[in-house]
Amino acid sequence: MRIRPIFLAILLVALTAIAAHAGVPDPRNCTADTCLMISPAGLFTYKVVMRDESAAPVADLPVVLDFGTAGGVNLCDSSDPDHDRRVVVTTDATGSAVFNVRGGGQTTGYVVVSAIGQVVVIAHVRSTDLNGDLAVNSADATLFSGIPSNSNVGDYNCDGLSNSADLAILNAQLGQDCNTVPVLDFTWGAIKGYYR
Repeated sequence: MRIRPIFLAILLVALTAIAAHAGVPDPRNCTADTCLMISPAGLFTYKVVMRDESAAPVADLPVVLDFGTAGGVNLCDSSDPDHDRRVVVTTDATGSAVFNVRGGGQTTGYVVVSAIGQVVVIAHVRSTDLNGDLAVNSADATLFSGIPSNSNVGDYNCDGLSNSADLAILNAQLGQDCNTVPVLDFTWGAIKGYYR
């Protein structure tokens, strides 16, 4: 049986179209929270999951948190070494990019979460470092006492309120700054922290 050239051309175009969509994130299938927590020690985890139009994970994809529209937020050099106000993490085999952003300050702006030009979500950032000096200290605790209860600024557990539970989170980070070695679940520091 002989394959006709027109049929072969149609088949090639169809296969090219399928390949073009594979590995391209589809914002409808991607997940990221609109509440983005940061701290000078990078203790909060922010996870973005990238999936394509068939809901398959997209691996090896640079995901960007763009702080360019979040004036008032300062980033530590370890999170933003080139000072472009963008933090980038590449997705793993499950399509996940996990961020532990180091920074502080307050903003009425937002962070754009995206990959290859596809906006996934607009996130509202908040930090335990309320005055933006890249350290959590008594000045931040004092500022917290003046925050209205319905403010997002001090809502560290993202439940819609700034209250005593959030103050406890801030107090647990007192004394931390950009040079603090974080004790995260996946580090040797977490094991040491457990046995202290």
